[in-house]
Amino acid sequence: MVMSGRPRAKALTQDASVGTVQPASVGLPPFDMRGKRVLDVGCATGLDLTHGAYAEAAERCGIDIDAKAIEKGRALYPALDLRVARGEAIPFQDGYFDAVLSRIALPYMDIPSALSEMNRVMRPGGYLFASWHDWEGRREWLLDPVRGLTWKRAVDFAYIAVASVTYRLSGRIPPRPWNGTRETFQFRRHIPRILAGAGFVNLTCERSQHHLRSTARKPGSHL
Repeated sequence: MVMSGRPRAKALTQDASVGTVQPASVGLPPFDMRGKRVLDVGCATGLDLTHGAYAEAAERCGIDIDAKAIEKGRALYPALDLRVARGEAIPFQDGYFDAVLSRIALPYMDIPSALSEMNRVMRPGGYLFASWHDWEGRREWLLDPVRGLTWKRAVDFAYIAVASVTYRLSGRIPPRPWNGTRETFQFRRHIPRILAGAGFVNLTCERSQHHLRSTARKPGSHL
């Protein structure tokens, strides 16, 4: 996922064959994807959608703001429908997808707007799977002595902390003053409230080693 110009995670397998690669990010959705229309928000090249878990999906679509990543993904994985777009403005019609995924991309977006768009493009009863930056993991990242605490890093982390607390208290995420991008970490107890506020039900949230993972559904008849 390259939703804010940040580096793509390096945990990519060398084998780029559809159905044999491992997802670049942690965890697979706990849903059966057979016959489903699936959207990955923040997909980078679309690598994750080539995992065998999606092999029998009816459609595999992805969006990302990184045009170069999308161009590369189209060349590597022609079976995917990949488009340059923001999570806050998803270029698909209402109720089109059975499942929407977003792995460590929402923290770099205007989350209320992005969740509203995800809800809009989902069918009633559709699934949402999202992973988030966990406060505990971000704190460890900041204090990692190997990285070293530079003044730029300290200033940026101060912004992330202020933006995260502001979002929790007010529901608004202020952008970085110097480049207009956004970034937040989340608290486990807050995520169900975020999702409920966006109109989702059947909410779950669990902590993995470094991230928070959540699932939800759009109200309506089950698929």
